[in-house]
Formats: sequence, C-alpha cells, structure tokens
Amino acid sequence: HQQHVRVGQVGAQVSDQVAHHVALARARPAQQQDVAAEQRVADGQKGVSYEKLFGPYLKDAKVIRLVDPYVRYDYQIHNLINFCEFIATAQDHVELNLTTCADSPEQEMELKAKLEELQNSLVKDRIVFKFTFDKGLHDRFVETDSGWRIILGRGLDIYYKPEVRFSLGFIDQTKRRCKPTTITFVRVKS
Repeated sequence: HQQHVRVGQVGAQVSDQVAHHVALARARPAQQQDVAAEQRVADGQKGVSYEKLFGPYLKDAKVIRLVDPYVRYDYQIHNLINFCEFIATAQDHVELNLTTCADSPEQEMELKAKLEELQNSLVKDRIVFKFTFDKGLHDRFVETDSGWRIILGRGLDIYYKPEVRFSLGFIDQTKRRCKPTTITFVRVKS
C-alpha cells in the first residue's frame, strides 16, 4: 500500500538514488516494510520545516539514528541544531545518534569539537547526542525505534544556504528556500 504526498511540484520522475533506497528497503528479507508516503519538495519552495516533514514519523521515537555524510559546514550544523530543536519539543527524552564523515583528518577534528559542544548543550534539553564518523558513507536516512526508516534524498541539507547572514529563515525554517528533493517514509515492522 503506497500513498504519495506532494509538497510542491517537481518532475514526475523519482531520483535514481531514492528509487535505489526504496528497492533496498523493500528487499530486506528479515523485516516486513511498506512505503507509507513520499514527499517531494520543489526547488525554491518555502513553507517547509522539519516539524512538518518528520513530525508524524518521529513523535513516538525514543531513539533516532541519523545518517548524513554532509554535516560538515556551519550552516549544515545549524540544520542539525534545527532538527534537535524539533525533537526536543516533540519528545520527553530522546537519544540521537549521528553518523557523518569529513573530507580530511583536520576537518574531522574541527567538526568533532563543534559536535562535542552541541552534545554538551543538548543534555539540558533531554537529548542524549552521540556521533561517529564513517568515511564510506553515501546514503542519507533516519531510522527510529518506533518503526520508521526515512530515506532522505539530500539528508538534512534541504535548504539553500542563506544568501546573507541576517535574513528571514535563520530561525523559522518555513521562510527558507528549499533545494529540490524527495523524502520517502518506509514503515519497518519486525
């Protein structure tokens, strides 16, 4: 049973990457899975937030695994912080496990210091934040202990980098322009 939910208008063809992930998700023999929804975000679209995209799928999760190789630059870390702000308001207590990568040992050391700072700040908001680096990453997805696998065409990096430092959208994601992407929500049943 498959339901399509469109956010904006983009071409009818799903990207090869998303089609590949959906095929992999359906092929897992140890678990039964259903594609529950697909959301497409148009180039330049506004009105999109992590809460609107992920809210129904993360509301009961206590453990969230985020795999995104592109949490490297400050604006991408801000996207991660926005994601943490969303799950902090939605949850009583949650564990967030990030797997990402870096281009060089120097970048990894710098990123590690930034993520440790975030890790320490999240404790007071009842988020246990852990992170690891994996150089072989390519795929981008979220998995939850509540039975969802969310295949992220662009990871959390669905927003264009702000054109100027002081502009609308820095705090309110719905004011930011989006990059085109497709997000597929797969229900995983053990």
